[in-house]
Amino acid sequence: MTKFSLIIFLFLFVFIISIVIRHYYLKMKIKKDNDKIYKILFLAKIILLILISFFISLTFSSYKAGLKKVVNYSTFIDNIILIDYSTSMLANDLKPTRFDQAKNLALYLVENSNNCRFALILFGDDPLLEVPLTDNIEYLKNIISTIQINDDYYRASNILLAFYAAINLLESSPSFYKNIVLLSDFDFDQVISEKLNEMLLSNINNLYSVIISSEEGSKIWLPNKKTYLVDKFQNEVFSSPNRQFISSILKLPNSLVSDFNNMSYNSIVSIINSNKKLTSKMEKHETYAPRELNFIFGSIAAFLMIIFIILSTPIFQNLNYKTKNYRN
Repeated sequence: MTKFSLIIFLFLFVFIISIVIRHYYLKMKIKKDNDKIYKILFLAKIILLILISFFISLTFSSYKAGLKKVVNYSTFIDNIILIDYSTSMLANDLKPTRFDQAKNLALYLVENSNNCRFALILFGDDPLLEVPLTDNIEYLKNIISTIQINDDYYRASNILLAFYAAINLLESSPSFYKNIVLLSDFDFDQVISEKLNEMLLSNINNLYSVIISSEEGSKIWLPNKKTYLVDKFQNEVFSSPNRQFISSILKLPNSLVSDFNNMSYNSIVSIINSNKKLTSKMEKHETYAPRELNFIFGSIAAFLMIIFIILSTPIFQNLNYKTKNYRN
């Protein structure tokens, strides 16, 4: 029972006690007769009030009982695709834009990787996480196809947060073979720490990075504003890959980096599918979770309130008076 539901129960219980005290006070004051039917009716109403207060409090609680089957796909992840969602991905040195080319590559991977379970992370200032799996490949393809970059405000790249989000997701996955595919223009000023290096080495089998940018770089075209991105000094921003960051990734023994123009789509697919013995076919993993009973408790409380209202109608209130006259 939560604190909120406990407060509700205590409030209603005090309210019921006040009714009982008031009843006996009036009884002593007016010397009301001790008719048996009246006592039974009053006792029934008090019991109903106690039960109503109890079930109302449970309605607002987190109480759970019993078990229900749930189908859990999200924890079984083999591959995570990181797609750069920053404003620099709007540069059109790769037609139509870098971001469109990254989406096309992601779609190709999903369509051509067998027996693999994917998660998708879009990263800009903060990682935006989606976890659809290839068991529903059309749903995943629809998500990748429809995402767009809003150029109304500038969004930088925080690749480090994206890596941490991906590693945390893979750490909780019972899969034996885990890969990260990074699709980015590498236009960010960040350095990989030794701690992150260790995490990338210990938690994944392969880190495959694709530089979604031309070697010479490009200005950033904003399609909605129909102008190039400028800095605070009104100079046009030029986007090019951070070669120092790329060099630090290449030092990892489980890392491969390719330029988009020199990259083979099938080479990435072959890496993802290189250990099919360890990647089992996607199945429903049935687990059990507590069944929430809030609706049931609320329904019981409502039913008891209806009975209480009926017992409080004039017909039942005058029952004691009629019984008394009949006996006289």
